[in-house]
Formats: sequence, structure tokens, C-alpha cells
Amino acid sequence: MHAFRGWKLFIQEKGHSRFHHLAAIGAIMVSIWLDISTEDWLWIGLAILMVYVVEMINSALELLIDALHPGRNERIRDVKDRLAAVVLICAIFTIIVAFLVWSKYL
Repeated sequence: MHAFRGWKLFIQEKGHSRFHHLAAIGAIMVSIWLDISTEDWLWIGLAILMVYVVEMINSALELLIDALHPGRNERIRDVKDRLAAVVLICAIFTIIVAFLVWSKYL
């Protein structure tokens, strides 16, 4: 039951998770509109899933870091920046996947 609670907390978060929700809904709507193939659905789905997973890990680690070290610290800032970079890289990859998939249908 902890997993479902964690998922609910992530869905209810404000900030970046809200953007990811909107982007995922948009990607799904465009894919439906373009009537993409089953294989292409797998690519779009995996790309969306990847962003969600790394964002959830990032959020969890940031909460843990803030709980353990609430003050300012350059090393902690570096860790958080690296975590954010992982999410950014995955989001960029997802955009590339979407472009490659959708370009076949446009």
C-alpha cells in the first residue's frame, strides 16, 4: 500500500510533476490523433514512463536530502542539480522520441 500512497503523493505534487502530467496527456492525445502504430505506442509509453520514474526518484531524493540537511550546502546543491539534470536529459530524450515517432505520420 505504500507504493500507491507514494504514487498518489507524486500525482498531487505541484511544480514539475504537474508539467510532466500535462506533457504526458498532450503526448497521448497527439498519438491518438495521429493513430500511431502499436510499436510506436511502446516507444511513446516507455519515454513517458522513463520521465515519470526519474522525476519520482528525483522528488524522493530531494525530500530525503531536505529532511537530513535542511540548511544550505554547496555539495547538496550540486547533488540536487545533478538529479535535476538526469530528469532534463530524460525529458529531452522523450521529446526526440516523440518527434521521430510523430514525424512519420505528419
